Amino acid sequence: MRTFLMYSHATTNPNFDSSNTYEAGRLDVVVRCCLNVMWISEHIRDNAQFIVSLNGGPKPPIAIKFDGSKLGNIIPSEQGIAHVIKKALRAVRDENWVSCHQGVSVSRKSLQGLIKEVDTLYVLDARGMNIYKAVPREGTYLFGDHAGIPAKELAFALRKGERISLGRHTYLASFAVAVVNWVLDQK
Repeated sequence: MRTFLMYSHATTNPNFDSSNTYEAGRLDVVVRCCLNVMWISEHIRDNAQFIVSLNGGPKPPIAIKFDGSKLGNIIPSEQGIAHVIKKALRAVRDENWVSCHQGVSVSRKSLQGLIKEVDTLYVLDARGMNIYKAVPREGTYLFGDHAGIPAKELAFALRKGERISLGRHTYLASFAVAVVNWVLDQK
């Protein structure tokens, strides 16, 4: 199973406008990443998970996990994903995972708590080893939203994982996850 773990500065407030996720702390980036991780054409990737660590106000952190092996009854669109995220934000209780939709669960785990549970971690970073030379395997791929991963969180992640890069440029997060999926599909 490949897992994509995203650090996001987006809102933890469930009262956002699902037709304008840009205004919700750039929740639009989260939604696009989820789509590019979990879907290939019109099919759900049953070998993928997408976990987002939301760290914006009012009550961070909140982690939402989409599990492709169980995911169902969801419209693969920005508004469809936003609707499920809204449900998750309303269902969160504590650090235990709570199911809020078929194949989707939510908890108050921090990014560091999520990283502690990972066996193999790759951190997407332009300064890392080229993804083709690193020969990544199935594992967890950590990346940030448009504002990146805070230095403290990045340092924690790098104690457990290694940096891999898609090249000299920094790409949109939603594009980067699609490229990693494509590279892993070639193996």
